[in-house]
Amino acid sequence: VQAPHVEGFAYGYPVRIRGALETPPDRVDFSYRDYLARQGVYSIITYSQVNITGERKGSPIRATLFDFRDQVDALIHRMLEDPQASLLAGILLGIESGISPDVREAFNATGTAHIIAISGANMAVLTGLFLSLFRRVLPERWAAGLTIAVIAVYTAFVGGNASVVRAAIMATLGLVASMLGRQAWGLASLSFAGLLMTLIHPLALWDAGFQLSFFATLGLILYVDPLQKLLSKALGAVLAAERARQAIALLSDAIIVTVAAQISTSVWIAYTFGRFSPLSLPANLLIVPVQPVIMTLGGLSVLLGTIFYPLGQVFARASWLFLSYTLVVVRFFAALPLASVAITLSPAAVVTLYLLLLGVTVLIQQPADRRDEILATWRQSG
Repeated sequence: VQAPHVEGFAYGYPVRIRGALETPPDRVDFSYRDYLARQGVYSIITYSQVNITGERKGSPIRATLFDFRDQVDALIHRMLEDPQASLLAGILLGIESGISPDVREAFNATGTAHIIAISGANMAVLTGLFLSLFRRVLPERWAAGLTIAVIAVYTAFVGGNASVVRAAIMATLGLVASMLGRQAWGLASLSFAGLLMTLIHPLALWDAGFQLSFFATLGLILYVDPLQKLLSKALGAVLAAERARQAIALLSDAIIVTVAAQISTSVWIAYTFGRFSPLSLPANLLIVPVQPVIMTLGGLSVLLGTIFYPLGQVFARASWLFLSYTLVVVRFFAALPLASVAITLSPAAVVTLYLLLLGVTVLIQQPADRRDEILATWRQSG
């Protein structure tokens, strides 16, 4: 239901809706009908009259979380102006409704839309922050247990979409492993998260956010280590060992993580959205490194702003610099001629490209002597 603004309209209120039921539209490039059907919605009401008919019901816990999220969103918009405020609300709270169409299109065109969607990066910052805080005053197991509780509350707080739930499950598995004195294995954690989510909600497989989050995480698991070794070898040829280690630590998030995610998601993005951004890699390389800073400063501004508004505003103003930088970079690349190129991939082409990628990945994972043997055999057969 596309409803007009209703005063006091919030989760839990019973409503009466008047309007004409319509079948969701289908377009050549995107089936809104199929998208809604995967969520159990088969009709829409475009023009409606909505009236609240009674007192608030539903889960008081969810109501409290959603009300607090609305208050935090309002606080962010008090401390910052748009478009920076809406961008921060998207990054921290998963509220993207305030992001203007031109800003959203710039992010989509440059392949940087993942910045404004809560996913593994947010969960990693949240987990690291609270785990380090709890460890200062509590034993390891208690610290991990309380951090898991924080992850669960945050997942519900931001709405719990598929990519957030996937990240929350994997973060929880990592913390459980640390509590048991074990080492979490990325592929097993990712597989378990996907299995659990699709057992509970099978249609999550068709959720674009879940798909891209899954592929991006798979890319990090498979390619970060080989890329680090490759970069280490290249830098080791021109720098001293200690300098090379420092350079790799500095470039890891800025280059390696970005490239690893791009390797595994580019084909799927092109297939799903019908376009590919040749400028996605440089755009991401410039803005990804500042995102943890935005999340940290933005989170502190909200936390302190609820206690003492002027202090929170200081941190909000600091985050404004990095939010503005992100917007300037994205808009610059979006304005370039090759920002977005229309592309059509058939399912057969997608399967072929991913099989080739799988073959290269398996080859990379082999020991050096075995890899040389395979390549020699391939050259002889060719």
